[in-house]
Amino acid sequence: MAEVPQNRPLKSYAAEPHNSIAAPAIDANNFELKPSLLSAVQQNQFSG
Repeated sequence: MAEVPQNRPLKSYAAEPHNSIAAPAIDANNFELKPSLLSAVQQNQFSG
């Protein structure tokens, strides 16, 4: 792990270290979107 300097400004504690964040590889080729589901989503209005 990388060493953290002792005298850090307060704002640096709120920011996550970017070197430790890695997006996982996802291979999602095994799904199907049915036309009825697409039609239902297009016809409903979402309030939120």
